[in-house]
Amino acid sequence: MRQKHILLGLNLDGLGLEIGGGYNPLTQGPNVRHLDQADQETLRQKFAVEGADPAKVPYIDYVWNGTSYPELVGEDRFDWIVASHVIEHMPCLVTFLQQCFTILKPGGILSLAVPDKRYCFDHYRPSSGLARVIDTHLNGTNRPSPGALAEMILNASAVNGNICWNAGSIGAAELLHNSQDALAALQASAAGEYRDTHVWAFTPNGFRLLIHDLHALGLSALREVRFTPSVEGEFYIQLGTEHCPVLERVELARAALAD
Repeated sequence: MRQKHILLGLNLDGLGLEIGGGYNPLTQGPNVRHLDQADQETLRQKFAVEGADPAKVPYIDYVWNGTSYPELVGEDRFDWIVASHVIEHMPCLVTFLQQCFTILKPGGILSLAVPDKRYCFDHYRPSSGLARVIDTHLNGTNRPSPGALAEMILNASAVNGNICWNAGSIGAAELLHNSQDALAALQASAAGEYRDTHVWAFTPNGFRLLIHDLHALGLSALREVRFTPSVEGEFYIQLGTEHCPVLERVELARAALAD
Protein backbone atom coordinates (compact mmCIF):
# COMPACT_ATOMS: atom_id res chain seq x y z
CA MET A 1 0.00 0.00 0.00
CA ARG A 2 2.80 2.46 0.86
CA GLN A 3 4.51 1.70 -2.42
CA LYS A 4 1.27 2.30 -4.31
CA HIS A 5 0.81 5.75 -2.78
CA ILE A 6 4.36 6.98 -3.19
CA LEU A 7 4.82 5.68 -6.75
CA LEU A 8 1.42 6.83 -8.00
CA GLY A 9 1.71 8.64 -11.32
CA LEU A 10 5.51 8.44 -11.57
CA ASN A 11 7.18 7.63 -14.88
CA LEU A 12 8.66 4.35 -13.72
CA ASP A 13 10.20 3.75 -17.14
CA GLY A 14 12.37 6.80 -16.55
CA LEU A 15 15.45 7.11 -14.36
CA GLY A 16 14.59 7.26 -10.67
CA LEU A 17 16.39 8.01 -7.42
CA GLU A 18 15.49 6.85 -3.92
CA ILE A 19 17.00 8.81 -1.05
CA GLY A 20 17.48 7.14 2.32
CA GLY A 21 15.78 3.83 1.54
CA GLY A 22 17.92 2.01 4.12
CA TYR A 23 16.87 -1.61 4.67
CA ASN A 24 13.35 -1.02 3.34
CA PRO A 25 13.65 0.58 -0.10
CA LEU A 26 10.43 1.25 -1.97
CA THR A 27 12.03 1.04 -5.40
CA GLN A 28 14.29 -1.46 -7.14
CA GLY A 29 15.35 -2.12 -10.70
CA PRO A 30 17.92 -1.33 -13.38
CA ASN A 31 16.63 2.25 -13.83
CA VAL A 32 16.68 3.07 -10.09
CA ARG A 33 19.60 4.63 -8.25
CA HIS A 34 20.00 4.81 -4.46
CA LEU A 35 21.48 7.59 -2.34
CA ASP A 36 22.19 7.05 1.35
CA GLN A 37 24.44 8.12 4.22
CA ALA A 38 26.79 5.13 3.92
CA ASP A 39 27.77 2.40 1.47
CA GLN A 40 25.91 -0.90 1.22
CA GLU A 41 28.22 -2.92 3.47
CA THR A 42 28.27 -0.28 6.22
CA LEU A 43 24.50 -0.04 6.17
CA ARG A 44 24.15 -3.83 6.26
CA GLN A 45 26.31 -4.03 9.37
CA LYS A 46 24.38 -1.19 11.02
CA PHE A 47 20.94 -2.66 10.35
CA ALA A 48 22.01 -6.18 11.32
CA VAL A 49 22.91 -4.85 14.78
CA GLU A 50 19.47 -3.20 14.96
CA GLY A 51 17.73 -6.47 14.09
CA ALA A 52 16.70 -5.62 10.51
CA ASP A 53 17.34 -7.84 7.50
CA PRO A 54 20.65 -6.59 6.03
CA ALA A 55 20.01 -8.45 2.77
CA LYS A 56 17.35 -5.88 1.88
CA VAL A 57 19.85 -3.02 1.69
CA PRO A 58 20.32 -2.19 -2.01
CA TYR A 59 23.53 -1.21 -3.72
CA ILE A 60 24.20 2.45 -2.87
CA ASP A 61 25.11 4.38 -6.00
CA TYR A 62 25.73 7.69 -4.25
CA VAL A 63 27.15 7.83 -0.72
CA TRP A 64 26.32 11.18 0.82
CA ASN A 65 29.47 12.76 2.25
CA GLY A 66 28.27 16.27 3.00
CA THR A 67 28.43 17.53 -0.57
CA SER A 68 25.37 18.78 -2.42
CA TYR A 69 23.21 16.36 -4.36
CA PRO A 70 24.19 17.91 -7.73
CA GLU A 71 27.86 17.39 -6.91
CA LEU A 72 27.20 13.88 -5.68
CA VAL A 73 25.23 12.58 -8.69
CA GLY A 74 27.30 14.39 -11.32
CA GLU A 75 25.55 14.60 -14.66
CA ASP A 76 22.71 12.23 -13.74
CA ARG A 77 19.24 13.76 -13.81
CA PHE A 78 16.09 11.96 -12.70
CA ASP A 79 12.50 11.62 -13.84
CA TRP A 80 11.50 11.11 -10.23
CA ILE A 81 12.89 11.10 -6.72
CA VAL A 82 11.38 9.11 -3.84
CA ALA A 83 12.13 9.94 -0.21
CA SER A 84 10.25 8.16 2.60
CA HIS A 85 10.60 9.60 6.12
CA VAL A 86 13.58 11.66 5.02
CA ILE A 87 12.55 15.31 4.78
CA GLU A 88 11.81 15.64 8.51
CA HIS A 89 15.47 14.77 9.23
CA MET A 90 16.93 17.40 6.90
CA PRO A 91 18.78 20.18 8.78
CA CYS A 92 17.64 22.67 6.14
CA LEU A 93 14.35 21.91 4.46
CA VAL A 94 14.79 24.62 1.81
CA THR A 95 18.22 23.33 0.77
CA PHE A 96 16.83 19.81 0.43
CA LEU A 97 14.00 20.98 -1.84
CA GLN A 98 16.30 23.15 -3.93
CA GLN A 99 18.85 20.39 -4.42
CA CYS A 100 16.18 17.85 -5.35
CA PHE A 101 14.81 20.27 -7.92
CA THR A 102 18.28 20.72 -9.42
CA ILE A 103 18.74 17.00 -10.07
CA LEU A 104 15.25 16.45 -11.50
CA LYS A 105 14.63 16.50 -15.21
CA PRO A 106 12.13 19.08 -16.48
CA GLY A 107 8.70 17.88 -15.39
CA GLY A 108 10.23 15.52 -12.81
CA ILE A 109 8.52 14.67 -9.53
CA LEU A 110 9.72 14.56 -5.93
CA SER A 111 7.50 12.04 -4.12
CA LEU A 112 7.51 12.13 -0.32
CA ALA A 113 6.13 9.97 2.46
CA VAL A 114 6.03 12.10 5.61
CA PRO A 115 5.17 11.08 9.18
CA ASP A 116 2.05 12.78 10.52
CA LYS A 117 3.15 14.16 13.88
CA ARG A 118 -0.26 13.45 15.37
CA TYR A 119 0.40 9.70 15.14
CA CYS A 120 4.05 9.29 16.10
CA PHE A 121 6.50 10.24 18.84
CA ASP A 122 6.33 13.89 17.64
CA HIS A 123 2.72 14.02 18.87
CA TYR A 124 3.26 16.77 21.46
CA ARG A 125 5.68 18.86 19.41
CA PRO A 126 4.48 22.12 17.87
CA SER A 127 4.10 21.96 14.10
CA SER A 128 7.10 23.33 12.25
CA GLY A 129 6.30 26.69 10.73
CA LEU A 130 7.54 29.00 8.01
CA ALA A 131 9.58 31.29 10.28
CA ARG A 132 12.03 28.63 11.48
CA VAL A 133 12.25 27.06 8.03
CA ILE A 134 13.28 30.38 6.45
CA ASP A 135 15.61 31.38 9.31
CA THR A 136 17.34 27.99 9.21
CA HIS A 137 17.97 28.44 5.50
CA LEU A 138 19.25 32.02 5.76
CA ASN A 139 21.53 31.07 8.67
CA GLY A 140 23.20 28.38 6.56
CA THR A 141 22.33 25.59 8.99
CA ASN A 142 23.77 22.24 7.90
CA ARG A 143 23.19 20.04 10.94
CA PRO A 144 20.32 19.41 13.37
CA SER A 145 20.28 22.26 15.86
CA PRO A 146 20.57 21.73 19.63
CA GLY A 147 17.14 23.33 19.96
CA ALA A 148 15.50 20.90 17.55
CA LEU A 149 17.06 17.98 19.41
CA ALA A 150 15.90 19.25 22.81
CA GLU A 151 12.41 19.88 21.50
CA MET A 152 12.15 16.37 20.10
CA ILE A 153 13.39 14.65 23.26
CA LEU A 154 11.22 16.70 25.63
CA ASN A 155 8.11 15.86 23.62
CA ALA A 156 8.87 12.30 22.47
CA SER A 157 5.93 10.07 23.30
CA ALA A 158 4.38 6.66 22.77
CA VAL A 159 0.95 5.08 22.91
CA ASN A 160 0.97 1.73 24.71
CA GLY A 161 4.71 1.55 24.14
CA ASN A 162 4.48 2.22 20.39
CA ILE A 163 6.22 5.28 18.96
CA CYS A 164 4.00 5.15 15.86
CA TRP A 165 0.27 4.47 15.89
CA ASN A 166 -2.94 4.87 13.89
CA ALA A 167 -5.67 7.45 14.24
CA GLY A 168 -7.94 4.88 15.88
CA SER A 169 -5.42 3.72 18.48
CA ILE A 170 -6.73 3.66 22.04
CA GLY A 171 -4.75 5.27 24.81
CA ALA A 172 -3.07 8.56 25.65
CA ALA A 173 0.41 9.39 24.41
CA GLU A 174 2.85 9.17 27.33
CA LEU A 175 6.14 11.08 27.45
CA LEU A 176 9.30 8.99 27.16
CA HIS A 177 12.00 11.32 28.54
CA ASN A 178 12.57 14.00 31.16
CA SER A 179 14.25 17.38 31.14
CA GLN A 180 17.59 15.90 32.17
CA ASP A 181 17.59 13.68 29.07
CA ALA A 182 16.90 16.71 26.91
CA LEU A 183 19.54 18.81 28.65
CA ALA A 184 22.21 16.14 28.16
CA ALA A 185 21.38 15.84 24.46
CA LEU A 186 21.31 19.61 24.04
CA GLN A 187 24.71 20.01 25.67
CA ALA A 188 26.24 17.20 23.60
CA SER A 189 24.87 18.71 20.40
CA ALA A 190 26.03 22.21 21.35
CA ALA A 191 29.51 20.76 21.98
CA GLY A 192 29.64 19.51 18.39
CA GLU A 193 28.31 15.95 18.60
CA TYR A 194 26.18 15.09 15.58
CA ARG A 195 22.86 13.56 16.57
CA ASP A 196 20.24 12.60 14.03
CA THR A 197 16.76 13.77 14.90
CA HIS A 198 13.41 14.80 13.52
CA VAL A 199 14.34 18.42 12.88
CA TRP A 200 10.79 19.12 11.72
CA ALA A 201 7.33 17.93 12.77
CA PHE A 202 4.38 18.21 10.38
CA THR A 203 0.67 17.76 10.06
CA PRO A 204 -0.51 17.10 6.48
CA ASN A 205 -2.11 20.45 5.75
CA GLY A 206 0.51 22.34 7.70
CA PHE A 207 3.11 20.84 5.37
CA ARG A 208 1.03 21.67 2.31
CA LEU A 209 0.77 25.29 3.48
CA LEU A 210 4.51 25.42 4.05
CA ILE A 211 5.23 24.12 0.53
CA HIS A 212 2.79 26.69 -0.90
CA ASP A 213 4.49 29.55 0.93
CA LEU A 214 8.05 28.50 0.07
CA HIS A 215 7.09 28.46 -3.60
CA ALA A 216 5.25 31.79 -3.38
CA LEU A 217 8.30 33.40 -1.74
CA GLY A 218 10.68 32.07 -4.40
CA LEU A 219 12.50 29.74 -2.02
CA SER A 220 11.45 26.57 -3.84
CA ALA A 221 10.56 25.91 -7.46
CA LEU A 222 8.55 22.87 -6.38
CA ARG A 223 4.86 22.94 -5.52
CA GLU A 224 2.16 20.44 -4.78
CA VAL A 225 1.17 18.15 -7.63
CA ARG A 226 -0.65 15.37 -5.77
CA PHE A 227 -1.62 14.82 -2.13
CA THR A 228 -2.85 11.74 -0.26
CA PRO A 229 -4.14 12.20 3.32
CA SER A 230 -2.66 10.23 6.18
CA VAL A 231 -2.75 6.46 5.99
CA GLU A 232 -1.41 4.53 9.01
CA GLY A 233 0.39 7.54 10.43
CA GLU A 234 1.95 9.04 7.31
CA PHE A 235 0.82 11.23 4.44
CA TYR A 236 2.00 11.36 0.84
CA ILE A 237 2.72 14.41 -1.27
CA GLN A 238 4.27 14.80 -4.70
CA LEU A 239 6.01 18.01 -5.71
CA GLY A 240 6.87 19.29 -9.16
CA THR A 241 6.89 22.39 -11.33
CA GLU A 242 3.81 21.63 -13.41
CA HIS A 243 0.70 23.63 -12.56
CA CYS A 244 -1.81 21.71 -10.52
CA PRO A 245 -4.80 23.39 -8.90
CA VAL A 246 -4.79 23.11 -5.10
CA LEU A 247 -6.61 24.91 -2.33
CA GLU A 248 -6.33 28.68 -2.04
CA ARG A 249 -3.91 29.78 0.65
CA VAL A 250 -6.63 30.78 3.08
CA GLU A 251 -8.22 27.35 2.63
CA LEU A 252 -4.87 25.67 3.31
CA ALA A 253 -4.40 27.86 6.41
CA ARG A 254 -7.83 26.85 7.70
CA ALA A 255 -7.14 23.20 6.99
CA ALA A 256 -3.78 23.43 8.80
CA LEU A 257 -5.50 24.89 11.86
CA ALA A 258 -8.03 22.07 11.78
CA ASP A 259 -5.38 19.31 11.65
